[in-house]
Amino acid sequence: MKRLILALLVGILSIAAFCQDNLKVEQLGLAYITADKVQTELKLTSAQKNLVKTEFQKYLAQAQKILAGVTRENEKERKSQLKNVQDKVAAKLLGQLTPPQTLRLRQLVLQIKGSWAILVPEVKKSLKVTPEQEKQIRGYQKEVVDKVTALENQRRQQLSLIPRPSNTKDEAAINAYKQKIEAQIASFRKTDVATISGYENDGKVKALNVLTATQRKAWVAMLGPKWNSK
Repeated sequence: MKRLILALLVGILSIAAFCQDNLKVEQLGLAYITADKVQTELKLTSAQKNLVKTEFQKYLAQAQKILAGVTRENEKERKSQLKNVQDKVAAKLLGQLTPPQTLRLRQLVLQIKGSWAILVPEVKKSLKVTPEQEKQIRGYQKEVVDKVTALENQRRQQLSLIPRPSNTKDEAAINAYKQKIEAQIASFRKTDVATISGYENDGKVKALNVLTATQRKAWVAMLGPKWNSK
């Protein structure tokens, strides 16, 4: 049940990443390079596609091992281990891209991430984002995170109102309870996915408005030709 509830937070994951992520733009793009539409846009060869598939399978297996049993005491060490794995995968995959493919991947990442990507270190440096501007943008990120957290808490409370079976050995009652929970979560998703997307889009607009006219012009140039991801 917890996993199903947390699915409501999918839209916010990209925000959380930028609160602490120090990866380069191309490395952030590795999260998308497995998608058929992205591979088509990058014009990946069959050999490149096979390499992506193989390396990501290895990466997922290693990541699961590293993240298993994470505690407050070893969290820093596990993050460092995961970062090392990410760096190796990125170096191997990105090293096989042609310069035009690398440039287009960067552009796609910036378009997908939107104005949250302004805080990616190399982008921030290129745009000459001031400390005050960064503070404002992070404030807008926090606003979105807070709204999504409040929504999640509201949904958890609503789910807690569904009566649990008193007899934990009554399989029929337990299955009926699970069905009610899943039906309620499905009902939440009908509106919550759009709601969360709205929170994030509003935050991105505010973040973009923090930039000066000169910075915004430079930002638009970084995006390259508009990609139709649909």
